[in-house]
This record gives sequence, C-alpha cells and structure tokens, in this order.
Amino acid sequence: MAKREFLKAMRKVFWELDVDEDGGITMEELRRRMQDPEIGAYFSQLGVDSDQVGKLFLLLDRDQSGSLDPEEFMFGCLKLRGAAKNLDVAVLHQEVQWIHETLEIVVASLDSAGLRSAKTSRAGPTSLAGAEVGTPSCQSWDGFGTAHTPA
Repeated sequence: MAKREFLKAMRKVFWELDVDEDGGITMEELRRRMQDPEIGAYFSQLGVDSDQVGKLFLLLDRDQSGSLDPEEFMFGCLKLRGAAKNLDVAVLHQEVQWIHETLEIVVASLDSAGLRSAKTSRAGPTSLAGAEVGTPSCQSWDGFGTAHTPA
C-alpha cells in the first residue's frame, strides 16, 4: 500500500475511533474500538495486538496530552508500518530518549548544586548534550543529598 493510500486509510480509522467526535482519541476510546474486528484488522496489519493498546497509545501521544489528534495518529501509525516488532522498537526508543533527557536534568542539577566536581568527572567523552560523563567515585550517598567518602 502506498504512503498516500495508507494515510487515507488511517484518517478513516481515526474518525472511526473518535467515538465522541471531538477530534481526539482517548486511551479508552482506542481500547473499546480495538475490540471491533474491522478496526482490529487495521492494527493487525501494523503488527499491533489488542493487548498492546496501552503501549500504542503512549507511543502515539507525542505531546502527552492524553488524547491523539489526527496528525499524531496518522503519522505515528505510518512510522509503525512494517514488521510486527516495530512497535516494541519504537517504544524502547522513546523510553531511551526519556532516560537520556532525565539524566541530562540530573547532571545539570548536580552541576548547579556544586555536587559534581573535577574529582568525580573525567575529561574525554561527553554526553549528547555536551556535559561530561561522570565516572563512579568512592563516595556513597545517604539518600538525603549528603555524600560520604570512606576513610
């Protein structure tokens, strides 16, 4: 199926999924409509089983609004077209991005609080954001933000 035909079919599926016709699909709407054999068949072609609805929704909801707009839905489904394992790979990719962003925030917080010193970071490789990658130190943390160095 050509890209244009696929997007046209996904637009039709979108409007069939949007039960309350408000221009968005919620997780509950998607979950309920996936039980319909015709809708389920579309998603089977994407390699998405009905037990993966939650994963699919979270993956497609790029702005994390709790509702899929037509663009999020259609272009998200376009990215999933192909082998059945694409959904799992895409979910993993999104999770890795989230972990990376979270680590950047942690490193920036440590830097601004003065908790990362030249002793605990090494020159050389940097993260994607340009911050130095810290090496493990001999310090332990007590869970209250206090570092303890063994004697």
